[in-house]
Amino acid sequence: MTPAQFVNTFLPEAQICAQGTGLNPCLFLAQWADETGWGVSSAFSNCRNLAGINPFNGYPDCQGYARFSSYTQSAQAEVEVLHNGLYDGVLASAGQSFNSQASALGNSPWATGKYNDGGGPGSSLISIFNNDISPYTSCPTGYQPPPNPNPPPVLPPINYPKPSSGGNSALLAGVLLIGAGTSIGAIVLVTQPQAAKQLRREFKLLRRRGERELNRFGKDIAGAIPK
Repeated sequence: MTPAQFVNTFLPEAQICAQGTGLNPCLFLAQWADETGWGVSSAFSNCRNLAGINPFNGYPDCQGYARFSSYTQSAQAEVEVLHNGLYDGVLASAGQSFNSQASALGNSPWATGKYNDGGGPGSSLISIFNNDISPYTSCPTGYQPPPNPNPPPVLPPINYPKPSSGGNSALLAGVLLIGAGTSIGAIVLVTQPQAAKQLRREFKLLRRRGERELNRFGKDIAGAIPK
């Protein structure tokens, strides 16, 4: 695969890694070119492994490397690895120059001296970028993903009416419901005793109803299991 073909083919996967780490997407293109010999290694062709990642987290062994179902999955797995705590120094170089990021990767446990062509840690990646990648794409210095790209939905507070009797105390501050996946958490801020009692009664009713439904669901499952 020529450098031009390699860049055009795998730039989308490099951008996945950039979005997940804040690092320059061209850093990943250079790393993958080094690891795969521009797409000729057996790990690349047989295992769809772009970065020489070892088997981990349930990914099966493939000639000593992790096997992925696609090159996109390989890129996603690299983001996982870079966030495992061993590569904080690499992640800290996000936003810096390409050379600084390449040096950080070259000094990390990933490389252990492998990305060095005689110019110091990461120098082989710098050479690949300057000579073979930069003519075909212009990568930003770094990519900072937006904060909280998928925030959980937030429902507006539920305000209870102020009771007619008594006191200058503030009423209920509100109930904030946050949906995350299939679970719902409730945060209740109460400064009025009567409203607090009302809320407690309602949550008890909800809990009892949920327990009844859960018991019914368990019986249905038990009845469906062959004896």
